[in-house]
Amino acid sequence: MLDSTPSPIWSIDRRFRLLAANEAFQAAQRPFTGRDMQAGDDVMGEHFPEDVRHQWLAWYERAFAGEAVTETDRVVIDGRVVRHEH
Repeated sequence: MLDSTPSPIWSIDRRFRLLAANEAFQAAQRPFTGRDMQAGDDVMGEHFPEDVRHQWLAWYERAFAGEAVTETDRVVIDGRVVRHEH
C-alpha cells in the first residue's frame, strides 16, 4: 500500500526510530545513508548533515504536537539541487 504513491511516506516513533517507509522514502534518503533504512533505525542519525537534522527535528516536533506540517526544502545531492515538499 505505501508503495502505491510516488511520494515519500514514512512513520516514526517519538524516539525518531523508523517504523515503516515506502520505496520513495528509501530513494530520497539513500544518498545520505548509502543503504535502505530498516525499522528501528534512527532517522535523525549522524549520516544526515547537521542542518538537515536540525530542520527535521523542528518539523517532527511540530507534527508530534498535532500540527499538520507542510514544508519545502532543498538539498544538494551529488552536486544537484533537489527540492522536496514534505
